[in-house]
Amino acid sequence: MGLRGSGKDTAAQFLVAKGWRRIAFADALYLEVAEAFGVTVEFLQRRETKETPQPELALINCKDEVFVGCFLAYDEARQKAEGAPQPSILTQLSQPRSPREILQVWGTEYRRQMYTDDYWRAQVAKVVKAHPETNFVITDVRFPDEGHLVEDELDGELGRIRRPGLGGSNDKALLHASEVAMLDYPIALEFLNEEGDAGLANFRAAVLRAFH
Repeated sequence: MGLRGSGKDTAAQFLVAKGWRRIAFADALYLEVAEAFGVTVEFLQRRETKETPQPELALINCKDEVFVGCFLAYDEARQKAEGAPQPSILTQLSQPRSPREILQVWGTEYRRQMYTDDYWRAQVAKVVKAHPETNFVITDVRFPDEGHLVEDELDGELGRIRRPGLGGSNDKALLHASEVAMLDYPIALEFLNEEGDAGLANFRAAVLRAFH
């Protein structure tokens, strides 16, 4: 666990190199969004454009009309909260959106809130339980119910990664529920990911020591 950019995927790579299998609650999320917008999973995952609005992700390109309605309602509520003027429906539909924004709303306001909180959990639990002999590392525990799944149902452990300089950001993306819901969740294991080669080496050693 940790804020965006803290090093969750890096920690997972340390364990994968030791024979663990990486899995994420968002694996199915990426596939669903890619299908709905006619883009590739790689397009959505590209780090250099994750925060940048993309024409391909304008709502007018989405095949899922229910999601479009959900996003428009979410966007309207956000605009009102910020005291911003409401754009026309044509502007809203044709406005490029960033991969992160689309993924966040699809995963939380759409699937979790309109369907069930268990929507993503069930898919991960099914895979993990089907391979009891395999060590899994889950890279995106973002909600307390996902944390409880890992600890209580899958008999796993949670670790929080802290990276100096990330806390206190005023980035609006960090205000989304998926980025802040686990900030106060009690965690026994914490890892410090500092800059530089020495910091990375210490981070790796701490992760491997905890999950040997």
